[in-house]
Amino acid sequence: MSGGAPTATEPPRPDLRPDGHPPTRGLRATLVVLGVMLVVVLGGYVVAAALSEPAGPAATIRGVVSVRPLSGWAVAKRGTLDGLPFVRLTRGSGNLDVVVAAPYAGSVDQLANDYATHVLSRQLDQLSFSRRLETVRLPSGLQGARFGYVGVADTGASIEGEVTVVVTSSGHGVVFDGWGPAGLLSFERSDIETMIDRAAVT
Repeated sequence: MSGGAPTATEPPRPDLRPDGHPPTRGLRATLVVLGVMLVVVLGGYVVAAALSEPAGPAATIRGVVSVRPLSGWAVAKRGTLDGLPFVRLTRGSGNLDVVVAAPYAGSVDQLANDYATHVLSRQLDQLSFSRRLETVRLPSGLQGARFGYVGVADTGASIEGEVTVVVTSSGHGVVFDGWGPAGLLSFERSDIETMIDRAAVT
């Protein structure tokens, strides 16, 4: 019988293997979950980027403006709008009307007012606009103006839109009118603004 003090046997720690090393299964599971999350998140960005690429020939109006439709968008109509040449790109509920006024001697603010007064007011009833013009600068360096609107078409459908206008140094007025059924424009706004940003304006 030993005269030393008795020693207590410590219970095994749950976070260590019998050999005293931490288990690897928890770490492995964590890494697997992290990997899946990265694939889902980054894969979403890759898919979104792919869907935002130009797909199809550019729509050009009188050599003044050229717009490349993104994936899923297509030229739906060409002609004149209140006597001005225009082209309409469409995808589902979203539309982008591109209108050219050439020559145009006024400012971007005047162009915005002219489009609202002479085009939108003739197409829509119960028309109302955002309170002020927003100043925008396109990646090309052109400075323009932007405003939103809502109104009712002759079919009775409520329409929501966002207009961006620019006046080029060569004296051309260009209007980009993105519109769709009220409440649904937000689903198309990103594509519409991307096409406007990438438009070639001379």
